[in-house]
Amino acid sequence: AAGASADAPALVGLDWAVLLRERRQHEAAWAEGRAALSWLCEHRGPVYGLRMVGGMVGEHAVSSSEDGTLKVWDLARGAVTKTLEGHSHGILGLWADAATSGAAPRVVSGGFDADLRQWDVTKGRCVRTMAGHGGPVVSIEADDDKIVSSSFDGTLRVWNWDGHARATLPAHDGHSSGLALLGDVAFSGGDDGLVKRCGPTSAPSAAPASPAARLTRPKLTQKLRTRWDLRTETCTDAVEAHSGAVWSVRASEALLLSASTDCALKLWDLRAPVRMRVPRRRAGA
Repeated sequence: AAGASADAPALVGLDWAVLLRERRQHEAAWAEGRAALSWLCEHRGPVYGLRMVGGMVGEHAVSSSEDGTLKVWDLARGAVTKTLEGHSHGILGLWADAATSGAAPRVVSGGFDADLRQWDVTKGRCVRTMAGHGGPVVSIEADDDKIVSSSFDGTLRVWNWDGHARATLPAHDGHSSGLALLGDVAFSGGDDGLVKRCGPTSAPSAAPASPAARLTRPKLTQKLRTRWDLRTETCTDAVEAHSGAVWSVRASEALLLSASTDCALKLWDLRAPVRMRVPRRRAGA
């Protein structure tokens, strides 16, 4: 075409009728429960954790189980390539670096034995054990700078990759379960129904939310309670998010999602001030 760059890639023709037919076939397979490609049945107990693993040839994942092991899976073959043993009890918490490129894959696990372990999955061995929690380790998140763990002892702990504890955060009354890490900010959820944000004390941007975010954000008016900093063991803010324990928390730059035993998920817009009102349940609901 006139004016087109000589370096521009050639357009590939798409048969939209074929794509639409394949999409409908996939949707039908999911709806009928025919989407499973393989049964991966090597654990001898309930499977609690699952993460994709980067830095390996082909698609790999790692799983954690009540049987006290981690298993590394070659997803193309549906086969276990390594079984990692070291925890004395079942393993709840699991983190793996899915984006590792050109470096050894990094995997961290946490168990009912209250320990965290770092693993060399290529050699199938534990390279470091981190002790300090007073209860089972439930969730683990990490980045290049730090590892953060939550535990049934009600605390969050921040660790260096060399295994030394950097900070202990008395996070929740009861178990501390849900955990998400977003740069220097960690979000936690616990048995007390609170969602807490730990990180730099600077206030988050209050830029206007997009129309889509305003539609999905709960209309809430609960007060932010306390403040603490991830590095100095103080909380930046906390909100009474749920009437039950908060078991899972996930975050992006704009949104925070929490899930609870009160049968609710709540979606928060981090770009706007948090003002929350718990909707009244209709009679008979």
